[in-house]
Amino acid sequence: MSKRKMLISIITSLIIILVSFGSMQFLGSFKELPKKKEQVKTYKKVKTQRAVYQTVMTSIELYGRVKNNEPIDIIAEVQGKVEKGDIALNEGLNFNTGQVLFRITDPQPTLQLSAKKSNFIRDIALILPDLKIDFTQSYETWYNYLNSIDVQKKLPPLPETNSPKEKVFLATKGIFFSYYDIRSDEASLKKRVVIADFPGSIIEVNFYNGSFVNSGSKVIKVIKNNNLELKVPVTIKDLKWVTTGKSVKIYSERGVSWMGRVSRIGDIFNDNTQSLDVFIRITPNKNKVYEGMYLKAVINDIEISDVMEVPREALVNDRQLYVLEDSSLKLYDIDVKKISSNSVIFNGLKQNAEFVVESITNTQTESTRVISLEQAKQSEKTSK
Repeated sequence: MSKRKMLISIITSLIIILVSFGSMQFLGSFKELPKKKEQVKTYKKVKTQRAVYQTVMTSIELYGRVKNNEPIDIIAEVQGKVEKGDIALNEGLNFNTGQVLFRITDPQPTLQLSAKKSNFIRDIALILPDLKIDFTQSYETWYNYLNSIDVQKKLPPLPETNSPKEKVFLATKGIFFSYYDIRSDEASLKKRVVIADFPGSIIEVNFYNGSFVNSGSKVIKVIKNNNLELKVPVTIKDLKWVTTGKSVKIYSERGVSWMGRVSRIGDIFNDNTQSLDVFIRITPNKNKVYEGMYLKAVINDIEISDVMEVPREALVNDRQLYVLEDSSLKLYDIDVKKISSNSVIFNGLKQNAEFVVESITNTQTESTRVISLEQAKQSEKTSK
């Protein structure tokens, strides 16, 4: 093929291609272009509430252990051998008012007391002749008194004297000295029988039945069952709601309940727990309370004015809330009045401010667009 024919073939091919492209462009101009889809704005839906302040009634839950604030040492006031009373001397045993806890026996003091009473009877018998002559009006009285004395029983009170002269006469004969000496020994003998004057429990035993004790020895330690207290730590924030005499409801893990009353507030600050100890006196009832029990105390009827209560999960950093402004979230500080495991009572936001009452996670408050659930519902109704 000659060069001329080759050149003509190339030019013809280019013309055909250009004509075809131009035809396609011309025909394509009659076709409508696809409409661009409008970008739909998306919002994160959150549960909100308006700040409306009022008076809120609330309560405080406290936890602690039962203790006895007055353990008592029972001391032997005389020496002798310890013998069983109405109960055995064992730790943990309970006793009632009027029961004999133990006795301290020693036959010698009893015999000595009987000997003194016998001598006293003799002394009165020796003065009867003189009384019959010098104090006739008193003779029969002292004679009857002499016959009323029993060495095995408590000495009866002395008869009254009728004159100063008679009193001097009895004093010079040693009647008064002998009488009060016997009464002193009777008082010591009474100390050999230890009787409970309150219901309680034995928490410590140092001498058992058959042991010999000296005067001043600590035999047992007891507690009063009607003198139990619940010791609970109260934080400084909650301490303003607790006052002496405040009524308290007390519960065990099994749902058993008692009433109590705040008896005193400690003055020793615990730096580790940032709290003070509060002591609640437990009112006895048919349900038994034991020392060492772990109980819950609830103080009700706490009134806080000009506040509102919301779920605890809404709280951020223990002092802030998310406020909805112009479809975005902003953190605001609040004044927390009381906080518990489930809720927080506060004020500090502007009245009627709209804030979030649920936990917000993975939210960029500056970029995320936010809408309340209520507003989202209204928008859905309008679109339908």
